[in-house]
Amino acid sequence: MTGPLLAAELLQPVPVSRPGQWRYALYDLLTRRQIAEHMPFTVEPFDRSLTEAGTLTASLQTGDPGVQSLDPWGRAVQRRTSLVVLRDDVVVGEYVVWNRPSYKASEKKMTLSCSEIRSVLDKHRIFRPTDGYGSRKTLEFVQADAFDVFRALLADAQAATYQGLPVGDLAIEMDPTVLSGVLIDRRDVQDQATAYHGYSMEYYGPLLDDLADTAGFEWRIDTFIDSDNQLRRRLVLGYPHVGRGPDADSLTLEYPGTIADYQVDDDGESSANYVASIGAGEEEAAIWGEAYNAAELAAGYPLLETTASYKDDTSPVIAAGHAAAELSRVSGDVQLWSLDLIGYPAVAPGDYVRIRICDEARWRGSSAAPVEKWVRVVGMKIQPAPKERTTLTIEDPRGTS
Repeated sequence: MTGPLLAAELLQPVPVSRPGQWRYALYDLLTRRQIAEHMPFTVEPFDRSLTEAGTLTASLQTGDPGVQSLDPWGRAVQRRTSLVVLRDDVVVGEYVVWNRPSYKASEKKMTLSCSEIRSVLDKHRIFRPTDGYGSRKTLEFVQADAFDVFRALLADAQAATYQGLPVGDLAIEMDPTVLSGVLIDRRDVQDQATAYHGYSMEYYGPLLDDLADTAGFEWRIDTFIDSDNQLRRRLVLGYPHVGRGPDADSLTLEYPGTIADYQVDDDGESSANYVASIGAGEEEAAIWGEAYNAAELAAGYPLLETTASYKDDTSPVIAAGHAAAELSRVSGDVQLWSLDLIGYPAVAPGDYVRIRICDEARWRGSSAAPVEKWVRVVGMKIQPAPKERTTLTIEDPRGTS
């Protein structure tokens, strides 16, 4: 690793990449048939996120006869149309049109309110027993890989039909060879019912998010254009993370330079240096284990405690292992960063980037050196052409101050 940059070495901000050619295409949500190759939308800064569906707002001046000839009202239909954002013919994101809010005759402007493709799963429930009314629908898994369980849930969502029509099929492609290595049970035994039941009528989106959270992995849905110019979607799964890890070819962002501005919050309130992990059993009979951050306590930090619950743990040894794992997650301070970039970076939520920051107003005279580290992108707000800007929300591992 090279040494930190001096401020004099980077006098002028430089873009992450050259300005690109942006266009906004409309597709039929279910058939993925292109409805319009380009619509001259004005797009506000839009979001991409790992943990929830990113949002996008687009508008058109429909008083323009040229725009009227494109039939925007007939093409951008809420609930069945997706808006695909492309930069230099590479898909940046796909957003479902959910609303066309606030049309005023005096303004003659169409506005679209959109969310990423995964938002459809937040409006699709798990029920419809295969044998019709009065029958049960249960999805059970015994010592199954967590990714297989996830894919089975998503496949069940996409298998929904109405009179032979594939009304639930988003054509999300899944690779069955990608495994997490984590085996889980989702079944009904004795007094525990962890199988997936149709009678619960839960939405698939929260079920998938809960599975990923409890099994400790991440997921996203990527849209791309293939060599035959067809719109396709694929599921991306990663244990414990999706995205590109730190490597020599990863993007380097510098301040001053590509980073026009940054914000950092130092948070110690969410930290703990003692964890008790509660396992099976109730009250005095409960199985439990504990873990301390000995280095912090010996260094003079006060005792800060938290608990974790793993009701399937039946051994104090296993409970102690879970306590140690949770302690590593909550020990130390966390830094919450936001980077404002000139241009658009070739990264996606989940990717690592390298940052090099020289800011004497923050670090001069302190024991801390200027920042030079790997950080992980967990969210993006993108301002497309004509003035490309990107704000990255990044995750920085905890560390003792």
